[in-house]
Amino acid sequence: AMRPISNGIIANTTAERHWGKIFGRLQAAYMSGASIVLLMMLQTARQEEDRTSDLSYRWRMASIVFGIFTSCLSGLVLCFLREPSCLTTRSENMGLGAVAEEARHLVRFLKIPTFCIMIIQGIFGTVPWIVMSNYMPLYFKFLRLRDWEVSLISAMLHVAMIFGNILGGLFADALTLQFGCCGRPLT
Repeated sequence: AMRPISNGIIANTTAERHWGKIFGRLQAAYMSGASIVLLMMLQTARQEEDRTSDLSYRWRMASIVFGIFTSCLSGLVLCFLREPSCLTTRSENMGLGAVAEEARHLVRFLKIPTFCIMIIQGIFGTVPWIVMSNYMPLYFKFLRLRDWEVSLISAMLHVAMIFGNILGGLFADALTLQFGCCGRPLT
């Protein structure tokens, strides 16, 4: 939920020639966390062979542990991360006026054909990856793999994505230097 906000902060505070490197690192951090969660959560929440444990209890405990962990991590980010300053214009509108102003901005964006194409590409480009990452462990369980095998295979996909995100960001920056604004979409 915070990625769009962090993407906006990065776009406002870094030079365009470094966007790929920074966005690649951000996505790599996200994938690192996802791989750790897959390794730990699938193991923590697995059902015992003798069927004596309550699976819903284990899922609840895993969710509580990771909730506490992420809350502590958020506190560390709050303490140690300095938000860079950026030049913004402050609106005089409050309440419904501010909502109307944002709606006008959205309508202006929706009139840009490239923006609409990017939204459609994002929908159709993102949905398969979400489905694959969410249902892949279930598919492996259907194949009767053991829990540790399922979590390891699922986490390895995200580990491979870490390297792809970092390299993709560096390639995007290099192509932008070579071909200007047309370089980044080539990656």
